Amino acid sequence: ADGPGSEFLASAKKKRPKIAPAKKIETDGASDQCNVTYEIRNEDHTLANALRHVIAKNPKVEFCGYSIPHPSEEVVSFRIQTSRETTAREVMAQGLNDLMAMCDEVESRFKQALNEPGMPGITLS
Repeated sequence: ADGPGSEFLASAKKKRPKIAPAKKIETDGASDQCNVTYEIRNEDHTLANALRHVIAKNPKVEFCGYSIPHPSEEVVSFRIQTSRETTAREVMAQGLNDLMAMCDEVESRFKQALNEPGMPGITLS
């Protein structure tokens, strides 16, 4: 469908982020799964900072941060350190799900606002 933002959405679908555990930098036996650095490819500060914000709100997270090792590469190093109550993988999955739910809600409200009276000629499918 051709409409406002269709070019942006098409280009966004072509470059899907790839998330994978990086080589473990620090391990201390039992907390191995609680301290993980992920590499997120094809992304930048836009996703990383939003995801960091969502994950940092989790009370089981002791540390959450990211860095972009070099500006010419589309790679984000994303570090999660959790209490022993959960794993970094579970926290990452929950954070991604929460962020997607937030984006869905914003999109829903945006579409609703565009279709309200007083917004002539603008529709989003």
